[in-house]
Amino acid sequence: MIPLRQLHHRFVFDGKVRQFREEDLIEMLAESEPGMEDRHIRTARTRLGHGPALTFTVNDLVVACAGATIYWPGMAEAWLATSSLWRSYVLEAVIWTRDVLEWLQTEFHLRRLQADVQTANKVACRFVEHFGFVAEGVMRAYDVLGQDTTRYARIREVANESG
Repeated sequence: MIPLRQLHHRFVFDGKVRQFREEDLIEMLAESEPGMEDRHIRTARTRLGHGPALTFTVNDLVVACAGATIYWPGMAEAWLATSSLWRSYVLEAVIWTRDVLEWLQTEFHLRRLQADVQTANKVACRFVEHFGFVAEGVMRAYDVLGQDTTRYARIREVANESG
């Protein structure tokens, strides 16, 4: 179903892309937020059941997971979770992210792909902006920790398939 081969060919190192598995995200969240296992399991199961998702690995170690929750035809919310290995593979991570975003919007005919980013995380804000996301507004005290979150969107014209 997912043309993973299209994402594999771009890598010039020992990176691999595979179908997302629940344990990939649980492992990464446990590393960044110890002691919140129930929340991690709920998050992973939600991600697994509501849209396409992929895992990026190097030497069988999870570097990142990404996907989209499709709310209705043409509109989805992108998500990305990274492990501590992410910073060791910056160039590869940028290439992988670009390819995953392109794959999501093309394969699923998304005219709108949105993402929520913690407003205080300026690196993450610049990261999504690099990929063509535009800030639409700040949602105050929005996330689970009560932090402000900026809503970003990447809009693409999609050909009308009915005519």
